[in-house]
Amino acid sequence: MDVRDLPENRPFDDEIDSELTRSSLFLPVLTPNWFRSEHCTAELAGFEQKRGGHDGRVFPARKRHFPSELFKQHFDKRNSYVFHESHDDDPELAMELKIDGDPLSPFRRALRNLTVKITRRLREDAEAEALARAAEAAEPVATEASEPLVGAGTKVLLARPTRDLLEAWDKLSRELAESGYEVLLPPQHLGAPDEFRDEWAELLQEADATVHLIGGDPDPMLRDNSVLLDREQFELSGDLNGRKRMTWIAPAAMDEEAKNHGNAMLLRDAERERGDRLFEHATEAEAIQAIIASLAQPPADSEKSGIYVIYSREDAGRARDILLDMQDELSAVQLHTPMLDGRPSERNPDHKDKLQSSAGVLVFWGDASDRWFIQHSKDLDAEIKRSAEAGVRAGYIGAPLDEDKRNKLLMDFRFTYQHKIQEDSDPRAALSRFVSDVKAAQ
Repeated sequence: MDVRDLPENRPFDDEIDSELTRSSLFLPVLTPNWFRSEHCTAELAGFEQKRGGHDGRVFPARKRHFPSELFKQHFDKRNSYVFHESHDDDPELAMELKIDGDPLSPFRRALRNLTVKITRRLREDAEAEALARAAEAAEPVATEASEPLVGAGTKVLLARPTRDLLEAWDKLSRELAESGYEVLLPPQHLGAPDEFRDEWAELLQEADATVHLIGGDPDPMLRDNSVLLDREQFELSGDLNGRKRMTWIAPAAMDEEAKNHGNAMLLRDAERERGDRLFEHATEAEAIQAIIASLAQPPADSEKSGIYVIYSREDAGRARDILLDMQDELSAVQLHTPMLDGRPSERNPDHKDKLQSSAGVLVFWGDASDRWFIQHSKDLDAEIKRSAEAGVRAGYIGAPLDEDKRNKLLMDFRFTYQHKIQEDSDPRAALSRFVSDVKAAQ
């Protein structure tokens, strides 16, 4: 409740009294100034008076640097949670401490996480009390264990939405929390870029699923936070196994030009290249329902084995010699040579099947394959991403490349196609490391 939200001529004290009468839970956000405010301390006293019995609960939320003696004086015997970990004297933090601010502000993020903890605590207390009452009864009372929430144990990262979908983003985060999901929120775009990338990479590593909400607002932060960094960090992490990735594009918020360019095009590329689940719904409610239903579905089972090695015809002799020398170590390798004319998936009917069934996919080229790379590696790489996204992928660059070619291939493959790069003067050593990576991931 905020005094600015009150109807005109509605006394603040009357509004407080009304809220305290109908509330069974009180959540004060404590700062030293809270105790200096007559309004605030009156709220606590009024709540204790009205709801001080068994059904009234107080969950004071305090900042980490809140004076401990002041807290103990009022709340020592009550449940409490650390609310915010930043310093009290941070001027930017002081400006964020308002409930009607940006849904992505530190205040709102901390408050949302806190309510999830409180809800979980209340549910656990209710179950414990039911069991205690049954044990004390003269005759045993059977109590059915409550079914776990559908999202229990699942972490969902909500990427930063475009500005026109902030309300939908806020609603989705609440509904996910109510369904038992642990909602991870995107990092703030503050500080050094490397620090932001590291924090984003950690969140992607921790999350079981990621969700994007994309509207018609050409938000430059989307390009930074939700797409480019996501693609680079998530793909290079090699952590696609069992992950769900979904996107809602809101067509009602876009004109036709916006749907075919900008934000929508970025995310359509993401679906084509990374296998995202793409939703297009005219209404917010339909999209949220579809996203939650998709999250609830178990991941598809897949049994993948072997390593699919792909090399150009020009490199065939050199590559085969290396693979034959390592045949004991690479006993499960499936071999395939793409033609220099035509798309691999069209000229080789078993190409997709091998991509889908292999635990690892290795694109091999050396000093002779630059022409092949330019002509066909983009098509080939798109097939690898669509069909083998749950596997380990890598590109190997051999030492004979001159510096200019080497730098070009490294940049193209690392930042455009998201391969993990193996580079070694001894190609056998690079292949051995790749085999170890595949075995470790299985």
